[in-house]
Amino acid sequence: MASRYLWWEPVAGHVHSTPRKIAQIMHLGTYEDVRRVEALAGAAMLAAIMRQSQPSWFDDKSWDFWRGRLMASGETDIPEHRPARSAAGRA
Repeated sequence: MASRYLWWEPVAGHVHSTPRKIAQIMHLGTYEDVRRVEALAGAAMLAAIMRQSQPSWFDDKSWDFWRGRLMASGETDIPEHRPARSAAGRA
């Protein structure tokens, strides 16, 4: 399923991590794929993926959707805002 959502090659020959694959499905997945990954991974794992995510893994819409959905299932320790890139050091 992840191959439909991760169409680029990983950097320097590395493989996409499982959390990255799941996050990409959470971000861009069809309703059927989202329900499937939710059933396979469970709320605790999806919440953990959100907590360890990188700035580009979610957009605001998908972050808010999953935060609300997972908080409703009892996962209350998800940050209100998704990770963001820092402007520090940019010209």
